[in-house]
Amino acid sequence: MKKLFGVFLFALLVSTLIFACITCMGEVQAQSSSKKLVVPDFTVKYLEYPYDVPAVEYVDTYTGETQTIPGYHVVNRTIEITIKNQRGYSDLRYNVRYKGHYETSNADAVWRELFPSPAVGTVPSASLPCQSDSEYTVLSFYYWEFGIPATGGAVDIQVEAIAGTIKSNVVSLMPDVSFYFVDELSGWSSTKILTIPAYTNEAPNQNDSAPNPTYGSEQTGSQTSTTIVGFTLIELSLVIILCTTLPVLTIALVHEKRKNTRHKQTA
Repeated sequence: MKKLFGVFLFALLVSTLIFACITCMGEVQAQSSSKKLVVPDFTVKYLEYPYDVPAVEYVDTYTGETQTIPGYHVVNRTIEITIKNQRGYSDLRYNVRYKGHYETSNADAVWRELFPSPAVGTVPSASLPCQSDSEYTVLSFYYWEFGIPATGGAVDIQVEAIAGTIKSNVVSLMPDVSFYFVDELSGWSSTKILTIPAYTNEAPNQNDSAPNPTYGSEQTGSQTSTTIVGFTLIELSLVIILCTTLPVLTIALVHEKRKNTRHKQTA
């Protein structure tokens, strides 16, 4: 029993060291950026990419009659956000939030973010748009992603810059996994107001089909490891502690049970 207790203490010590290393690394990364991240400078505009869908004729297999699906016109209403990039960061990402222009409150609770909002020291969602390699990052969205109805309306838009660091080999037990830690948030920019006109010449029940949303060019390098997202440092550490401690305890218990069985057989 003493040996089993010793194994448990050893597993607990290893898990504690792993937790301490991850926590310290997160604190160091959060303080590693000496350059002050500034609030993004951006412009926003409304664009249309219209096209016509021609009528389609087909033969009804039950009646043999020729049927026609009417053609229709699609306006393709798109919101394009152009952000001036900030150099000096190895990995910079952006988030966008919006609210109805006639909302009287300006509290954070009334704003809706297009992407999950990260916090410093956490591993954010991989859906955050990355900064492009050019002078500007251009983000394109469907107009309805901003909650604007088909009848049009005015929307307030803000942008936030997120600086982070990608680290591989964070945990010795998981050498092929990289983590993106948030180092700094710029805070939300000033508000830009965009007005979307109403259109009534689109076919009913037809969804706008804007060009594929563009989130800037993804930054790629020699690393081909997988990025785990959606965990804070504490959650990640707890998972690693469980993965380290439980197998050791299981092996120790099995070994102790077999040892007692052998003793009974020889007695």
